[in-house]
Amino acid sequence: MTNTDNHYMLSVTKGNLNDLAILFDRYHERIYNYFVNKSHNVALSQDLTQTVFERILKYKDSYKEDYLFKAWIYRIASNVYMDHFRQNKLKWSDIEQIREIPDQEENTTGEQNEQYHQVLYAMNKLSKTDQEIIQLSKIENLKIKEIAEILDLSESAVKVKIHRGIKRLKDIIFNTKQ
Repeated sequence: MTNTDNHYMLSVTKGNLNDLAILFDRYHERIYNYFVNKSHNVALSQDLTQTVFERILKYKDSYKEDYLFKAWIYRIASNVYMDHFRQNKLKWSDIEQIREIPDQEENTTGEQNEQYHQVLYAMNKLSKTDQEIIQLSKIENLKIKEIAEILDLSESAVKVKIHRGIKRLKDIIFNTKQ
């Protein structure tokens, strides 16, 4: 067996907890960036990333050999994010009020910074579902098959949702429909 993510996770399920460190090294930055892109809150993203790895350990026995580890960890991350807002009794409309937009790179131009804020504004106007699907496909660069597994949808449904979400995002950005 090769040293794939699935191999290491199966090893963790058998009690080899040191292999979780390998998965942590491979995924903690991706998961952290996933949360930063969703919440724009650095401290919250750090906490939620830690929670994801705690849940991996807690629910290690639920991992099955035929799972794609990447899809499984993003599904956990998505659930952790939703649980955070449920537990804190926040509504999705409240998210915009708690966002802390990270500092832009010093070498970005004013135009790039303006474009970033336009996209962020437009993303905030989308439904939670559209935000999730666009983030997974365009920001996290996950494959259609992985997104389908994370969201428990068919691959064709994911393609349609991505297409429609991008169209709505463009409509908001270019004010063609509102």
